[in-house]
This record gives sequence, C-alpha cells and structure tokens, in this order.
Amino acid sequence: MINTIIHKNKVKEKTGSTTITVKVPEDFKLKWDKFCLDNNINKSKTLTATLSYIMDNNG
Repeated sequence: MINTIIHKNKVKEKTGSTTITVKVPEDFKLKWDKFCLDNNINKSKTLTATLSYIMDNNG
C-alpha cells in the first residue's frame, strides 16, 4: 500500500483535468523508475492514469 500526502488538488477548468502532487517513499520511486524502464513505460502518463483510475473508483 502506498501512503500518499496530497499537497494540492488544482482543477483546471479548460481541460477538466486535475493536478495532484503526492509524496512517496524513496524506495517506491526507485521501484517505479525501474518498473517503467524495464517495461518501456512513460512514467508520467502511466502514473496519471493510475491515479485517475483510483480516484474515479474510490469516491
């Protein structure tokens, strides 16, 4: 389980998108970087999609 602290939650009216900044443990960052590198994944897009999915399906 990832413990996250939401620092800001800005809603951009023009795009309807939400920008969220979260703090994660350093070891998670390293594992995430390695996972994305090993699987040739665009980190920012994948993380954004994951967070969007979590928020949409959990309140």
